[in-house]
Amino acid sequence: MSAVTLAGFALILGLLAVAAAVLALLWQAGRDRAVLARLTTIFAILTLIGVGISTVLVGYALLLSSSVEATVPLEVVQARPPEGVTDAVQVATVISGGADRATLVVSGLTLPTRLLLLVGALAGNVTIGAVAVVALRAARALRDGDIFDFAPRAIMVTAGIVVVGGLIWSIVGDIGSWRAGVEALQLTGWGAEGTIAEELGATDVDPQVLLAQHGWLAPAGFTLTMPFWPLSVGLGLALVGTAFRAGRGLRTDVAHLKDDVRGLV
Repeated sequence: MSAVTLAGFALILGLLAVAAAVLALLWQAGRDRAVLARLTTIFAILTLIGVGISTVLVGYALLLSSSVEATVPLEVVQARPPEGVTDAVQVATVISGGADRATLVVSGLTLPTRLLLLVGALAGNVTIGAVAVVALRAARALRDGDIFDFAPRAIMVTAGIVVVGGLIWSIVGDIGSWRAGVEALQLTGWGAEGTIAEELGATDVDPQVLLAQHGWLAPAGFTLTMPFWPLSVGLGLALVGTAFRAGRGLRTDVAHLKDDVRGLV
C-alpha cells in the first residue's frame, strides 16, 4: 500500500473523528438548554463576523483592486493526452468529459462585470447573515426560557430573504462569472506563427481544441441555471415560522383556559 493511500485513509479517519466529536457535542448541548443556547450564540456571532470580513474583502477586491479572481465557465475541454503522446500509462481510463471551469486572476474587467460579481457575492453574504441573525435571536429566546417568545414574523422575513438572496446569489453570480469569462477569454482576432501556425494550417485540426492544448481556453456560451435550494430552505423556514406561530397561539389559548377555570373556581 502506497504512502499516498495510507495518508488518504488517515485523513478519512481524522475527518470521521472530527464529525463524531461534533455530533457528540451537539447531542450533549441538546440535552442542556443553556449550553445549546450558548453554543448557537457563539457560532452565530462567528458567522456574522465572517460575513462582515468577507463583505469588506470582496468589496475591496471587486471595486478597488486592479485584478480580480473569478471562476469562469468554459467550453468543455476534453480530457485526453495531446496529439503525439503514445502508450500513456493510466490507472483508470477517461471515457468522456473534461474541464468546464477555470479559476482565473483577471485584470481589466469592465465595471458592469465587477458589479455583477459584487452583487452576487453580497447577496450570498446577506443570505448567510440573515440565517445567523435568526439563529442568534432564537438562542436568546431559548436562553431566556421562552422559545415561543421568538417572533414568527422574523422567521418569515428571513425565509423571504433566503429565497430572494439565494436566487440573486446564484443567478447574478453566474451571469457575472460568464461575463468575466467572455471578457478574459473571448478572442476577437489573433494570428499565429511557428509550430502552432503549421498545426492550424492543417485542415483536420479544430482551432479551439488546438488552442486549449496550448493553454488557451474558450469561454462557454451563456446558460441560466435556476437553483432550487433557496426555495427549499425558504419553505423550511416558513414551516418553522408557522409552527412557532401555532405554538404561541396554543400557549395563549391555554393561558385563557386557565384564567377561565380560576374564574369558575
